[in-house]
Amino acid sequence: ATSTGFTMAILILAAGWMNAYQTSDPLTAAIHQRREEGAEVAAFRHSPPSLIFYAADRVERMKTVNEACRFLAGGPSRFLITTDAGYAELQKSGLAPLEVLCERPRFPRSGNVMVVAGTTQTALQATDDSVRR
Repeated sequence: ATSTGFTMAILILAAGWMNAYQTSDPLTAAIHQRREEGAEVAAFRHSPPSLIFYAADRVERMKTVNEACRFLAGGPSRFLITTDAGYAELQKSGLAPLEVLCERPRFPRSGNVMVVAGTTQTALQATDDSVRR
């Protein structure tokens, strides 16, 4: 009984410590602050199960940089959750400008996770060849 109690106490403390590194809640909070009616959320290169819970809505999964670019080019009310590596891919695609709303460490992995939003200029660029690939 003592060993079970000790194990439970360690697990509870560890869960509390690990919760501080949860990224989905702060990322979706940044989206909710800017969210308008009809806004859409998608994920590119990052989609933990908790993301849908905290978003409290459907989170479309973008599989290619092309899909992610088309999604963001759809207008300023679209938010993309991605990694810093995914963001670098978006920048290489020529889609600009992008606004980073929130960025957090990707614990326990290296790098960061962020919320990216397109701007009105991003939407205007949708007719550019770099987005229509």
